[in-house]
Amino acid sequence: MPDLSHIIQSGFFDKDLLSVAEKIVGNIRITLKEGLLLFEKGELGFLGLLANYVREQKHGNKTYFIRNYHIEPSNICIYNCRFCSYSRKEGEPGSWNYTQEEIMLVPWASLLVPWASLLVPMNLIFPKYIS
Repeated sequence: MPDLSHIIQSGFFDKDLLSVAEKIVGNIRITLKEGLLLFEKGELGFLGLLANYVREQKHGNKTYFIRNYHIEPSNICIYNCRFCSYSRKEGEPGSWNYTQEEIMLVPWASLLVPWASLLVPMNLIFPKYIS
């Protein structure tokens, strides 16, 4: 198992981030506020190090992957998120908007639960990060 004590003691990272890292290494559940702190301030390498530590604590040196099959009924979006390279404006080259009939033409689509009406607009989930 990796020893993260040298990182926690390094003083290189923000003290609030290190406080969260200490909880993670101590197997103490973090709060929603601490999770948002990691989201807002945590560098990718720092987050990856913590995630790998938790993975190795739970599963040893095994890694599991989930193959996620889903159909995107559209890539047309009214928001202008700075981090998104996926969405398009209506009529923009590369945009699509499938009908229910077109979606059902995908061979395995009938196995999926009809979920298109359950989609939550991203601005309700991450209002701070969507302009």
